[in-house]
Amino acid sequence: MSLEKPLLLTKASEFYFLKTVGLILLIAVAYFLFGLLGLQIAVPPSQASVIWPPAGIALASILLYGNRILPGIFIGNFLISAWAFGFAPQTIQIYLATAVGATVFSYTAACLIKKYSGFPVELIKDKEILLFLLLGGPVSCLIPATTGIFAMFLSGVISASEIPISWFSWWVGDTLGVLIFTPVLLTVFTPGNQLWIRRRLSLGLPLITSFVIILSFFFYI
Repeated sequence: MSLEKPLLLTKASEFYFLKTVGLILLIAVAYFLFGLLGLQIAVPPSQASVIWPPAGIALASILLYGNRILPGIFIGNFLISAWAFGFAPQTIQIYLATAVGATVFSYTAACLIKKYSGFPVELIKDKEILLFLLLGGPVSCLIPATTGIFAMFLSGVISASEIPISWFSWWVGDTLGVLIFTPVLLTVFTPGNQLWIRRRLSLGLPLITSFVIILSFFFYI
């Protein structure tokens, strides 16, 4: 028995490690792919998207799977930032800054939501819903917008006169990404919670429809 217990613990640790690596890679890929979608509605020169779906993916992922998936957020953001700026070596500091900003944002948002909204929670009470949306969206999204725009200004990508509109566009895009995609992903991936499952149509469908309408309106304009 003394030999079997360490063996079982070793196998469990290996499984947990492999599962974590798989989640990190999956989130990095999802972040990058949805980032490509976000870049289709990005506004130059900052490449800030009108709606940034990866922000919602990052927050939902850390709420569901914990801090162990933070490297996936960093990798996904680094790659999509590098893609947006053509993998130019002279702008690598921007990739690093935006990746750090996205990682710190998701960690901070999750901590604030868990502390003040009480997540995991079914978000039935008005106060819980309001705090969840406010802390995860407008408040925490100040971090990536500020980090990214500051790095671009220092790198000469944007001028001082372009900072306000670029920062505002970035902040709005991340905020909308959180407000739309985080609830949708929670309805799909929250395990064993019948209320979240029932919300797939009542909550998820209207949010996705809103995203499609905004997307269509952007391309029309």
